[in-house]
Amino acid sequence: ADGRAELTLAPDARGELLVEADGHVPNRQPVTAPAAAAPPRTLELFLDPAGARTGIAITAVDLDGEPVPYVRVETWRLPPDAVLGDGWRRSTPLWSRRTGDPEGHYVLPELEPGDYGIRLRATDADGEALPLQPFVATFALSGSNGFDEHAVLEPGCLLGLELVDAAGRALDPRAAPIALDLRRAGADPTTRRWVQRGDGTVLAADDAPPAAGTCWLDEAVADGLYRLRISVDGELRLDRSLALRAGERQLERCVVP
Repeated sequence: ADGRAELTLAPDARGELLVEADGHVPNRQPVTAPAAAAPPRTLELFLDPAGARTGIAITAVDLDGEPVPYVRVETWRLPPDAVLGDGWRRSTPLWSRRTGDPEGHYVLPELEPGDYGIRLRATDADGEALPLQPFVATFALSGSNGFDEHAVLEPGCLLGLELVDAAGRALDPRAAPIALDLRRAGADPTTRRWVQRGDGTVLAADDAPPAAGTCWLDEAVADGLYRLRISVDGELRLDRSLALRAGERQLERCVVP
């Protein structure tokens, strides 16, 4: 009320604050919560007026035509001269949120004119990723157009890797850099993001485990035969084939000599 809002966070919590208001450009900034004994922190935010806006609606279903009831939707603002590969998906999104609808219908907040990239991933009710390949698309919004997309999410494989040494100890990327190269058999290298969740936090790294312990792909990939190469401190230590299965969360234990 009256332009004021309160947000309760754990002491010393760190993250990014997103503030949205109708008719204004979203405001994003990093935030660190005060320590346990410190007084509340006050932020003064200025929201710029938005120009003409338009929207994007997406209806997500699986191959059987059943609605996908829970998703995480991310949006990127693309520069005018962007080369539309998939590199934009590795940068920080304009915003990311988890939402649900029993009919699988999701209406994104209105966006200013410009070029945007969208990724929609299926999750369960708790936000854990499901083995369905994401919907990815780019949109050019002029301020007077809109989009109503029908997204069919095909089965995919969510691959997890447990990296251990010959003695069964978890490999720690802080001790020596670890590089992960997962590609389709016979295909060129593809950058992939690996994530690790725990204690309410999410760690992520490109082509590398973010920390010691099991890491997972951040999105499901098509099933089939893949090649996994693991290097430690620049030295190739493991080169093996993996048969990824559609519709599964597939955990592989990799003993790295």
